[in-house]
Formats: sequence, C-alpha cells, structure tokens
Amino acid sequence: MYSNSVHLGLLIVILFGGLTSIFADNVADKNHEDCTALNNKVKHLITIVENLTDRLSQYEQELKNLKNRITALEGHVAINNKQNKNTPLRGNCIAIHPNTTWQHNGIIVAGGHGAGKENHQLNQPLGLYVDDDETIYVAEWSNNRIMEWKSGATSGHVVAGGNGGGSRLDQLSSPRDVIIDKEKDSFIICDRSNKRIVQWPRHNGTNGKVIISNVHCWSLTMDDSGSLYVSDDVNSEVRRYGKGEFQVQGIVVAGGNGKGNRLDQLSSPTYIFVDHDYSVYVSDADNNRVMKWMKDAKQGIVVAGGLGKGNELTQLSNPEGIVVDQSGSVYVADMRNNRIVRWMKGATKASVISDENNQENRINQLRTPIGLSFDRHGNLYVAELGNHRVQKFNINSKGDDGLVFGGIYQLIHVASDKCLDIHGVDTNRGANVQILKNHKGKNQLWLINMNDDGTVKLINPFSRKVLDVSGGHTSDGTNVQIWIDNETNAQKWRLQSLEDGIYKLIHASSGKVLDVKNDETNVRIWSENNSTAQSWRLVPLVLSKDKCSDFNVKENWDYWGNDIDAPIANTTFAECYAKCCSDGRCHAFTWNRVDQKCFLKSSIGSGGNSYSDGIAGSHLDISNLLGVFQQPPHMETNVTYRVESNTSEWHSTGYYVAPNTLIKIDVLEQVGASGWSVRIGCHTDNLVDHETQRRPPLISLSKSLSLKRIQMSSQYGGLLFLESPDASGCSITVSLHHVILTPTYDLSNAQRAVDWRHRQRHAQGTWADIAGRHIVFNLPSRSVLNLTKTQLDAALQFWDSVILASHNLRGTKPTHRERIVADIQPSVGYMHSGYPIVTQMNIADPKSDQFVLNTNFLKKNGSWGIFHEIGHNLQRDWWTFDGTTEVTSNIFTLYVLDTICHIRPRIHTWNRDAISNTRQYIENGANFTIWKEDSSLALHIYAQLAREFDWKSYKFVFLHYERIKPNLSSNQEKIDYWIETFSRQVQQNLVPLFKFWGFPISQPTINTLSSLKIANISDDLIQIAPHRYRVKEL
Repeated sequence: MYSNSVHLGLLIVILFGGLTSIFADNVADKNHEDCTALNNKVKHLITIVENLTDRLSQYEQELKNLKNRITALEGHVAINNKQNKNTPLRGNCIAIHPNTTWQHNGIIVAGGHGAGKENHQLNQPLGLYVDDDETIYVAEWSNNRIMEWKSGATSGHVVAGGNGGGSRLDQLSSPRDVIIDKEKDSFIICDRSNKRIVQWPRHNGTNGKVIISNVHCWSLTMDDSGSLYVSDDVNSEVRRYGKGEFQVQGIVVAGGNGKGNRLDQLSSPTYIFVDHDYSVYVSDADNNRVMKWMKDAKQGIVVAGGLGKGNELTQLSNPEGIVVDQSGSVYVADMRNNRIVRWMKGATKASVISDENNQENRINQLRTPIGLSFDRHGNLYVAELGNHRVQKFNINSKGDDGLVFGGIYQLIHVASDKCLDIHGVDTNRGANVQILKNHKGKNQLWLINMNDDGTVKLINPFSRKVLDVSGGHTSDGTNVQIWIDNETNAQKWRLQSLEDGIYKLIHASSGKVLDVKNDETNVRIWSENNSTAQSWRLVPLVLSKDKCSDFNVKENWDYWGNDIDAPIANTTFAECYAKCCSDGRCHAFTWNRVDQKCFLKSSIGSGGNSYSDGIAGSHLDISNLLGVFQQPPHMETNVTYRVESNTSEWHSTGYYVAPNTLIKIDVLEQVGASGWSVRIGCHTDNLVDHETQRRPPLISLSKSLSLKRIQMSSQYGGLLFLESPDASGCSITVSLHHVILTPTYDLSNAQRAVDWRHRQRHAQGTWADIAGRHIVFNLPSRSVLNLTKTQLDAALQFWDSVILASHNLRGTKPTHRERIVADIQPSVGYMHSGYPIVTQMNIADPKSDQFVLNTNFLKKNGSWGIFHEIGHNLQRDWWTFDGTTEVTSNIFTLYVLDTICHIRPRIHTWNRDAISNTRQYIENGANFTIWKEDSSLALHIYAQLAREFDWKSYKFVFLHYERIKPNLSSNQEKIDYWIETFSRQVQQNLVPLFKFWGFPISQPTINTLSSLKIANISDDLIQIAPHRYRVKEL
C-alpha cells in the first residue's frame, strides 16, 4: 500500500482523485478548472447522454437476439490475481463471493467403496490436498500411505508409504496430513505415530527424508515465503519453521501456554491455515472454536464458535479442516455436527454449506467430515472419516448462468414464455401469483436473496412481499401467493440449474416444484415431472432506454436537501435501485451498506453543502468507469489469437467484451502445461467489504479454459485476456467470437505503427491495453487514442527503463510484465501493489501532470507513487523487517529517481518534507519504536547509505541475498544480517551509524564487526547530534 506520509506532496493528488465526477477526465483538480470550461464540458456530456436513448435501444435489440443471455459471475470465484506457487490450494489463493453456494449433492472423487486397502478404496482419510490440475492427495490414517487420485479417476495409486506401518524411511505410520512443496517438488507428510515430519519426492519416490523429529504433528501448511507451520495437539501449540530451518526448534506462533481456553491458549489444535498476511487460523478442537493469531500476536481472537459445544449456528463441535478465503470468510469441517459451515468475517453465526444429521452412506450426506480443501475453481472437497471417501461439491455455476444473489430478475415461464406476475399489481398479503405477458412492470420483478441454509427467497421489491406457498401446505396444487416475510420454510426455495439460465424452483419444505398447469395462468406447486411447465428462465433486470440508465450523470443532485421523502430503512442495494427506477421524481440514489438505508435523490438540490465524498455509500453508474458505447459496436467472430508464455500473467487479446454479451472461445491448440483461463475485465479489486463503493464491488471475472469450447458473459463487460499458467514453454491458440476491437499497443510488435493507426480508426472498446516490454497499462481508450506512435514509444521506453533499473538494483531480471490498472476506487489505500498494481484515475487524464504517459513530466519529476508500488513488488522478506514494509520498497524509488530521473535523494521533496521530524527524532535520542512508525523518517538511513557508499554497494548487497537466500526468521536476525552484510560489502563498520538511528544490534554482531574500520560519516544528519556518532568505541 502506498504510504501518504512518505510523500506529503501527494495530498494534492489524493484530493484530486477523491472528487466524484461524471467521467474521470472531467475531475476538477485542487485549484479547480475554469468554471465556464467545466460547464461547457458538462453540457456536452449531457447532450451525449440524451442522444444515447436511440442508440441504446438499437443495442438492446441486438442483445435480445443473443439466446440465453448470461449475467456476470459475481456470486462465484474470481481467481486470485497471481497465485503463489508454494501455497497449497487449501490456502487462500481464491476469492469467493459471500453469496456463493455449492451444489447440494456431492460427487465421490476418491474412495467410496467401503474401508479397505485396495487402490479403489480408502481407510480413514484425514489430510487432503488438491493440486492445480484437480489431482487429489489423501493421507490415509489406517493404510499408512499417501494416495494420489487424478481428476475423474476411479482408483488411485500410492505415492508415499504403502509398505506397511513402520519407522523405516520407506514407511509411514498413521499419517495425518500431506501438502506439496512445489519449489522442491516434494510432499511434506505429517507422519504422526513416528513423531516426525517427512519430505518425500513427488515423482517415483521410494523413501522419505526426516526433516523434523520428535513432534506430535496433526496438520501442516506453508506460507507464501516457504515457511512450514505445524500444529501439535499434545503441546497445544503451532510452530513455524523457517524455509530450510527444519532442524531447529521452530517458533511458537499460536498457543504454547499450556492446554486451556484462555485467548493465549489452545486445547488440542488440529487443522491450521495461514493467510497472505501470515495470520494463523487454528481449529481449536477441544474448545470448539476457530482462533486467529495475527503475526507476532501474543494471543488469538475467536473467529468461529467459542460458545461451547453444540449444533446451533453459533456453535461448533470438534472443528477440524479449515480454509479461509480472501475476504476473510472461514470454512470449517464441523466434524461432530456432520456439516461444513462458513463464518463470514465478523459474523456471529455460521451458514451451512453442506450437512446431514442422518449418517447414512448416501451421496449428499456427510459422516465425520475432517479434511477440507478448495480447487482453483472454488469447488469444495471434503474428506469423510466415517464414509472412507472424498466428496466434491461443485460450486453453483452450472453452464454459464452467473446468477447474482441480491440481483433483480424476471422469471420467464419456459413453456409459455410469460412472466411470473403478481395479479393486478396487488401489493396486499395473499395477492395471487400468475403468469402474464411480459410487460416489464414492477409486479414482474423479483429480488433473489440467499438464506443461511443455501435456499433462496424471492422478494418483489415494490410490494416488499415474498413468494409464498399458501398456508404452508405441501400438497400438489397448493396455490402460490405473496406474503409478508415471516422467515418460514413456506417462503424458501432451492434453485436447481437445468441449463444456461434455466432453473427449476423447488419448494424447500414440500420438495414440490413451482409449476403452471397446461393452458392456465395460475401458479402452484406440483410434484416434479421434468416438463417445461416447471422450468423458469431467470433474466436479469437490464437497463436500456429508461432513465435508470442515466443514473448519476445529472449535475447537482448530490446536495443536502434534495432527498425525496424520508430514507427507506432495511433495504438491499438492489431494492434501493429498483425503488429509484419506479419513482418518477428519482434521478439518483445513495445506499449505505452499514445502516442499509436508501436515499432517493431528485435531480436538482435545494441548496446546502455538497457531500465531502461525492455519494458516500453508493454505486456510481458503471459508465463512469468503463464508459459507454457511442453507437452499437461492431462485433467480430472467428478471430484467431495465439500466445506463448513462460510464466503466469495476463495476455491481452486485443479485444473487448460488451456488457451482457455472450462470447464463445474455442481452443484450437494447446502446448505445454494446462491451467489457462479467460478473464473479462481488468478491474479485479474486490470492494464487497467497503462501506463506500464508487463502483459495483465485483466487475471482473475469470473462467477456466479446461474445455475445448467455453461460453461466458459479463454484466459490465471489459478487456478480454488469456491468463497463462505458471510454467515455461506454454502456448495456446484460440478462436474468439462476438468480441470488439479495442485500442492495443505493444512496444515489442514490429508492426505496431500500422496496427495502431488501424485501431485508432476502428477500435471501439472503451478500455485500452498499452504495453512496453516489461510493463503494461490499462487505461480508458479516450485517454490514449490521440497519442502518436512516437509519444507511446517514448513513454513505454521510459517505463521499461524503470522496471529494468529496479531489477538491476536487486540483481534479478524481469520474468513478466508488471501491470498497472486505473480504477475509481482501489481496494486498499490510495494505490496498492500486486498483480495488477491498482491506482487512481488521475493517471489516465492526459491534461494532468500525473498522466502516466506524459514522458516529459515523468523524466523531470518521476512518479513516486508508482515507483513505490513497483518497489513493493520487488521487495524481499530477507531484508524487510518489522516497521520497514513501507520503507524498503522506497529504496527502489530513490534509485529510479536518481538514475533515471536524475533527482538525488538529498534534493527530493521527500527529503525536504521529512527533515523537521527527523531532526526532532535525532535530538530526542533516537527511539527505535518511533523510527518504525514513521516511514519518512526511516527512509533517511537507506538514502544515507546510498550517498555515502554509492548504489553499487546496494547492488552487491542485494545480489548476495539473492544468491544466499538466508534463513532469517526473526526481526533481530534480519537487522543483524543487514548490518553485517552491508558492513562487509563496504569493508567498514556501520554499527555506529545504525546505533545513531536507534537500531537494536546484538552483541555477537557488534563483536563480529569490531575488527573493521568505523565509517567516517559527517553529513548534515550526523551533525544534528554529532556526539551520538561514536567512531572510537562501541
């Protein structure tokens, strides 16, 4: 995350980026544009919006011709931006939408033939690991072996152990867990009865190697840096072993204070999980709770259960397998309750994913579930101790439906092509439900919400009544009506997907199906007969030429005093949206997800002060981000695209996908590793948990290319990418259908001049992909279409030099292109690192100095923020200790500013802005705790090292780290190693310098460096307190 304290000058940019506007390039800067010019722009945009009506109508007609229109896969899985190759798939390498559900019936994917030792059987499976290609690895307690089951296989084969229970190196004894260390291409096995952890070759291994001895291991996991975590149920603790440090004792990271139920204790910890922030989640079995221990915490917090043993949704009973997704939701195998539950972040109770109290061996019933894992698509795998099998519960994404819970739909009766309708627009309880010709009236719209038990509730947003079975009766022919929400089973339905966008609605309490009798219009429930009379097509509410498509493009609506009536309480976003659509006075709305209040807004305010944050708590119209088509776009089909790849990254196809357009992708040829996927949209930041949302929270989606042909659609549209697997020598050739040419520029393309001229004339996609050899930018098309080849080449060559310089400093070479995406709301901070780097829309404004392709400005002034985020992506944990996460990334910032922009650290604005606090810190005696809390202050010593010893010293030091890859587990070890390494590189004792800044230094390090000459430094910083820089004695 970009620290604003590092560069105070960015406050201006923050204010610039925080203002809400009609389009990003019309945002006023701090000094405001000339009022007359701004008014002219607004009038021009209003004219464009008013002219959109006819064009949108034509586009809507074209969309209607697409059969089985599909909405965005918001409710499903967005694959993590860049998977870490060492992280197990039961780790949080996937993001799962809070409204996601899984199929009620499981599929047996391993075992299921009773307890036994044959290859088609399992006997008490415990630990479970799912690899990238959906291969399953199972630790078998009773068979003393690790089994591999390929996807779709009817039997497995032994990959470790299997030679009887024993302590020889070719044997295992009651193994409890298995994970894969992909860097070493080996299994790591919890060999329980032998009290050891074994490393076993993954391919054709005949025996293992003991890496940790005398440990009561229950479960294993690895973090992103390759450290191993081990739960010990006997000692009630979890230990971390640094990469390659398996022979040492390890560090206690959870528990370790004796068996008990205090927050600093555990009682028989079983399965564990570590997230990307190094927080440890522990199934605290005997305490019937799940605990989260943040990095370096002395005690944990309860994130699930903790209210005693029981079967209420607030309780757990012997929790076992555990997974945490990117949003912080915790998934638990609640073993004694025979169920899998999900605890949303901050929730006080769980929702049930799968359960069965009747412990019979039927397909959808669980019996002592213990192991838990996801695959890369979000499908759920459960190892059942009692049924001796592994079940897979597919995520609810059959076909390409993309059903969005919390969305508004029409339910079209397949047999008659009529709509589910409330008779006579009656809003009273007991009003009859029928089918009627589609007139898109408010009595034909249904909000679909998910209940805790996986069922759904259908709410008419205008009457606020719920689809209900009369009297709660269960017999054939019982009438269907609307009724007030009473949370009974009479109002719960299960959605069973039949094919693309078509569902069967099964009444939860009766098992009967929503049905219409032949040639009649009345809606009832009836026994299932698989006829089209019981099939319903769910069509999302699509805004076209009514005023709803013009939300938030009216000026002056966001003022105090323009509310329509009183706020509407206890609404969802979709209900608020629908209310505004139906109210002739409403031209915009705000919805706050905290208090769930809906404010309808008139077009012109009656005065008062504008909101300081635009429209806090609401979704701006997506056109503010993605833009709109000025005319129906030309769609191309049978477009062949081929790409080669040696690493995991996004590859632009050069095409764009229109909103709600079904595209098809045929795989013509594939070479090398599998694992390719397709992504629509570059805006991957998830805003679900944000109180203020300036755009819909999930607008990018990804789908696996595991089939020869896939179909997909996005409600919002976006740039079309292919995502490559993390492997070398891969290539794929595909054929694309129903796609739109978009502005694309690639510095490595020898024909780029001709191609760019063609795209400037014909490309209609609203977002562009502008790529150098080592970096790529995703910006609105309007930002780049007027740029020439010369301008683009110069800008991209500048940014390539930034990437190369950063790697040159670290002693590495780029393996992929860094990607930078402009967004109206990054998920973290003003901007953040990762893949992609996400920043504000001001970088896309050609009129701004912050424009990311303004070469002249960049060469003179640089771009501290983006340099900083690139530095984050190159940071190494070896030399980044507590308090320096926002500091060591800026070593790269300073280097690039110095070597590319020729701005020495001594004269940079950062130096001038931070010098006052620095002087006070030094004069007050240099308290290291304060140093760690002030990133501007902390950066001074790193700049000082560069000035005194040149950047070459840094290069040699970083190269040493890259070659040695030291095993450093504590902050003190990292500090000592840094001081020793830098001192030896410059052949001078730097202990006095680091003591001057307040660093804690161990006595062995002081002794080791005592033979070196003390560095003679007397710059302006040392002169603040020269008596504190001791050059003779330590």
